[in-house]
Amino acid sequence: LLIAAVVHDLGHDGKTNPYHVTTGSSRSKMFAGASVQENYHVMLALSLFAKDETAILAGTDKETLKAFLRILVNSIIDTDMTLHGAHTRSLQEFTKEKTISFPTLFSRLGTLEDAFLTPEFYTLIGDDTTLHKMRKFIEIIDTTERVYGIPIATAEGKEMLGSLLLRLADLSSTLRPIQPIGYRRILLITKEFNDQSAVESKWPSDMRRSFLSVAYTEEELRKIQSGFLKFFIDPYLGAFVDVFKVILAEDSRNLQKWVDLKIQLGESIKYLEAKKLSFPAITLSGVTFE
Repeated sequence: LLIAAVVHDLGHDGKTNPYHVTTGSSRSKMFAGASVQENYHVMLALSLFAKDETAILAGTDKETLKAFLRILVNSIIDTDMTLHGAHTRSLQEFTKEKTISFPTLFSRLGTLEDAFLTPEFYTLIGDDTTLHKMRKFIEIIDTTERVYGIPIATAEGKEMLGSLLLRLADLSSTLRPIQPIGYRRILLITKEFNDQSAVESKWPSDMRRSFLSVAYTEEELRKIQSGFLKFFIDPYLGAFVDVFKVILAEDSRNLQKWVDLKIQLGESIKYLEAKKLSFPAITLSGVTFE
């Protein structure tokens, strides 16, 4: 899980999945438009494991390797933002049923296998020896679909919960204090989307995919950020806190840290809504943030 966290954004180019699908990029073609960036990160990670100088899995027995690759692939694919609602519902289910479920759509191993057939993939890797080793990795990954109602106390249930925890870590910059870290995150993420919007602004309106397709006022940016924290991050973190109230019942100090994070997030939302932050003008011409 730690290694999945390290490589989960490997080779990210600052563009969204819809952007790649719309432009028909080489990444999109490799993975047929399914979780494009996430599958790309997985493939780059596997290519590293297949090279002699970074073969950290060399000598690993087959069963351990099988479990490692399953956790790696699922955890990285689970960071796809389109799955956020399903993740939140999975956590909420646990607090009621003490089981955890994942939709079967999470299995993207067929997409990984199909990528080998595309010229774009061969161009990316360009090394027959590495490709052969990568195929071996793909062949031994457990392709069993995730199922519904897995007890959290089982190995599979803990594995699923770990995957969701990595997703929370992926969003963790939103949990930092709004000053100064949270404010800087807002500026940087806005610029990243703004750079994409600068390209999309030249497209026909029905092709645009970025939510920052025009210049936004300071008030609009504040509403976007507070809404993201309130309606996306807060329910997800809240569901995790409820889970930890069950599984960390005997570890009050650890549990309190999670509760404190939830309180801190609430303070950030209030801070944004109280208009205590001043944003620089952000336009399609671009802004350089120090």
